[in-house]
Amino acid sequence: MQDGAESVTLPGRGWSSRAGGSRRCRSAEDYSHVRSTPPNYGGAVKRIWPFLVPGVILSGVGLVWTLQGLGVLRGSVMSGSSFWATIGPIVLVVGLVLIGIAIAIARRRRPR
Repeated sequence: MQDGAESVTLPGRGWSSRAGGSRRCRSAEDYSHVRSTPPNYGGAVKRIWPFLVPGVILSGVGLVWTLQGLGVLRGSVMSGSSFWATIGPIVLVVGLVLIGIAIAIARRRRPR
C-alpha cells in the first residue's frame, strides 16, 4: 500500500477502492457459502407443461363455446346453437382433466 493510501471496502461489492486506484477481487473463500450447482427447478415444469398449457387453453375455449351455445355470449354464428352447448362442456372437462393431471404430477414430484 502506498504511504497514506487508505483501503475502503465498498458495501455489497467484490472490489475495494484504494486511493492509489488499484483494485482487488474477493478471494474464493468469500464465496464458500454459494452453491456450486443451481437447484433443479425446471424438472417438474418440464413434466407438467405438456398437460397444463393445453389444459388451460382447452378450458378457456370450452367455457367460451359453452357460453355461446347457451346464448350468454352473443354476436356469433355459434350463439344459441345446441351443438356448441354440447361440445363446449366436453372440451371444458377435457381441459380441467389435463390441468388436474398436471397438478398431480407436480405434487408427486415435489421433494419433501
